[in-house]
Amino acid sequence: MKKIIVCGDSYMSPVFTKEYVGTHFSEIIAKELGFELIAYSRGGMSNGGICIQIKTAIEAKPDLILLGTTYHDRLEWPYNEIRPIDNLSINDIFYNHPVSLSVSYPWLNKDPKLVSTALRDIFDHWDNQLHSTAGDKYSKERLDALQKYFEFLYHPNLKKFIDEIMIYAMYHQLHKSNIPYIICSEQLKGVVNKCEWLNFGNNSFNYARPDFDQIQYDLCYGSNHIDPGYHSKPEAQAKIAKLLLEKYIPNIL
Repeated sequence: MKKIIVCGDSYMSPVFTKEYVGTHFSEIIAKELGFELIAYSRGGMSNGGICIQIKTAIEAKPDLILLGTTYHDRLEWPYNEIRPIDNLSINDIFYNHPVSLSVSYPWLNKDPKLVSTALRDIFDHWDNQLHSTAGDKYSKERLDALQKYFEFLYHPNLKKFIDEIMIYAMYHQLHKSNIPYIICSEQLKGVVNKCEWLNFGNNSFNYARPDFDQIQYDLCYGSNHIDPGYHSKPEAQAKIAKLLLEKYIPNIL
């Protein structure tokens, strides 16, 4: 059976909540094409974590990769003791966002070595079940160290630059792999226009972000609606799926 792998943060994540199962655009596309969907995406994931997702996806050699980047205010740090990692994969990342479908995979969280999350979650939701690092015996010490790091060592512009370089490198590896892919969401701006192989500014069928963003903006979930986890109404997801199926996917598969 042909496969789709989806990489990214919450915008790219199918959700595990019963009433929204099957409503994410990647699920709709997989069903329409008759492909198996594998979601490496996870809410709160950093760009470093997304790079590891993309690397793992390339090694898996699926028939289509759907991906998106995230904001640069996210980072990774060790889970429990610092241990060597010979070949980074998503098995090394703690998947702790219960809304995301990927968290349901039984082969994840067997032996995580890294945490990946947004800065605001470190300080605002540390004890919240959604973002906790249950099982990390150094949680208190790590929180103290992170507070000092952000007070004295963290520079947001440098972090954004590092994230851009990482994502650029993974886009290049993805391009060289010859695996069909579509960049759907791009919270980390300023990378794609450096990727000359995407023909940025022309009709690039690997780059759907402008259309994706417009639909998300037009059909966001709003203050009077519950956010399913992917930050838009299910109607937006259906419209995104239709767009990709009609405009982008026929040109790359």
